[in-house]
Amino acid sequence: MKKVLFLVIAVVFGLIVFLGACGSPSSTSNKEEVASIKETVKDKIFEVTVNEATVVDSMQIDYMTTLPKEEGIKYAIINVTFKNIDSESRYVSEGDLLINYNGKSYKFDKSETVMADGWGLFLDQLNPLTSVTTNIVYKLPSEIEGDAYYAPGRGEAKFYLGKIGN
Repeated sequence: MKKVLFLVIAVVFGLIVFLGACGSPSSTSNKEEVASIKETVKDKIFEVTVNEATVVDSMQIDYMTTLPKEEGIKYAIINVTFKNIDSESRYVSEGDLLINYNGKSYKFDKSETVMADGWGLFLDQLNPLTSVTTNIVYKLPSEIEGDAYYAPGRGEAKFYLGKIGN
């Protein structure tokens, strides 16, 4: 009975060690690649290029549209080009802004709706081999700072935008 119990414990321990090694961050097969601004990344559906990224307190977009100055708020603006490289029409979505702040990762997955040409992707659908360039806006708390990344919607890419904040 003791031999069977010892064998079961040894097998369970071995599985824990094996599974832990497979999922370790040092494993090269799981290493996530990060692109830079102005670099184009291809996946199965889109080619994505982050052209520019800025952070502002407010902005006049056109004669009727502004990003208003608000207490405790700043705006991250990401200029992105999406090209549909698939063989059929595809919807494009904004994606996520990821910021590492005080040892924690924050995911901003709701972009601001800006009703001006060249701002946002309100239910945009791209035909094959066509592209769109747009500005995507995320509202952030002024206090946040740290490394910022952009992950386009429906894609596999991740772009390093730089440091936000002081």
